[in-house]
Amino acid sequence: MKNYIIYAIGEIILVMIGILLALQVNNWNEERKENAIEEEYLIALEKEFEANEDKLNQFITINEDIINTTKEILRHTGPNSQLPISEDEVNSLLTDLIKLNVEYEPSPGILEDLISSGNLNKLSNTTLRKQLSNWKAQLAQVRRQENTVLEYRANIKNLLIEIGDTRNPVAEILMIEKSSFDNENVQLLKDKRMENNLSFFAISSSSLAHQYYGALDILIKDILNTVRDQLDD
Repeated sequence: MKNYIIYAIGEIILVMIGILLALQVNNWNEERKENAIEEEYLIALEKEFEANEDKLNQFITINEDIINTTKEILRHTGPNSQLPISEDEVNSLLTDLIKLNVEYEPSPGILEDLISSGNLNKLSNTTLRKQLSNWKAQLAQVRRQENTVLEYRANIKNLLIEIGDTRNPVAEILMIEKSSFDNENVQLLKDKRMENNLSFFAISSSSLAHQYYGALDILIKDILNTVRDQLDD
């Protein structure tokens, strides 16, 4: 009887050890799967934010072009400007000012998927989760400043439509006759409203390029550094 009890206890212990080993193996498998999923996310995030960085650099360059173009126009504003400028030159500068896009659109993809699916917590790095959580807030600030820039650009467009000439600058492109009205865009440079809007357009564009895009660029670099460090571990 005593031997039977010892044998039974031994069997129970063996079964328990087997169960614990099975659980441990299962945990290892689950951890390996989670690590593999996290690595896939990290690789995708790296590609996504590399694309975001490239696109942001393009927009910083575009804004620098906008600022330089606006400053060039402002050199010729005022009722008694001593710097001669032709109608064609004014039209070319104003066209460049209006046609350039100032709305940065980052690559949609894995980050949106992580947030919408609630899988952001699958990333084990707390710093990375915090950086990614800050991304949308940072973008919202950028968007507000872009809207300010667009508002002043719309004012410039409206002045062109109301008292300027919008036909002659595009007559050659549209292959149509030039306008028979005698108003010229050179005269717009003597309008105080145009000068004011150009000034605010320049300063808001400068703030967008250096302050807002600059802060976004720092965040992108921080995210990429954290992701790459995580992948190297």
